[in-house]
Amino acid sequence: MSEKTKKKVIIDNDTHGWADAHEDDIEKTYDEIIKVGRTKIDDKIVVPAESKDELIGNYCFENNFELLTADKGAYTKIFRDARIKTVKITQYDIWEEGKRPIYLIKILSE
Repeated sequence: MSEKTKKKVIIDNDTHGWADAHEDDIEKTYDEIIKVGRTKIDDKIVVPAESKDELIGNYCFENNFELLTADKGAYTKIFRDARIKTVKITQYDIWEEGKRPIYLIKILSE
């Protein structure tokens, strides 16, 4: 499987509780998963917990990742990267415990 065809996702800081409860389902859907503030490569956090939405969006864009978040306004900050022109936002799930929807944001074009 090439890097382009792998399904990859970043799980935003505000959805860790939901993601922990749905880890098996997420692993069935995605080949690579990065949790903001948690996932390490070579002992270094890949996306630090204090990362702003525009940085997360930039990482998604450059590395072909989707984003799972409960932040309904995250996409507005992702558009601060001038290369990003189109995103698709889907309600992915409802987090009953957190009392809010989980959104899937896909960056579609440059």
